[in-house]
Amino acid sequence: MIRILLLCCLIVVLLPAPAKAERYKSTDAGHPLQIVAYILHPVGVILDRLIFYPAWRIAQNEPIRSLVGMKRVESDEGEAIRARNNPFLEPYVEKP
Repeated sequence: MIRILLLCCLIVVLLPAPAKAERYKSTDAGHPLQIVAYILHPVGVILDRLIFYPAWRIAQNEPIRSLVGMKRVESDEGEAIRARNNPFLEPYVEKP
């Protein structure tokens, strides 16, 4: 009985399901802004990794931190503290 049940489960798992997709419509494909996004996304990632992230790391050190107005994290938890203090990660609540 167990063999039959395992065989049935194996058959169900291994049976291919038919793929469903919408038909390609040339009028809906290739929106100009999407094409621009495909081109600019790698540029943004490269700029982030080569310029912005190293600049942020440099700005973490004194005296540059005071010069640019960065606040110091007082705990060793680092990223967890920054994530908790990030207003963009907190739910929006209207203040009276």
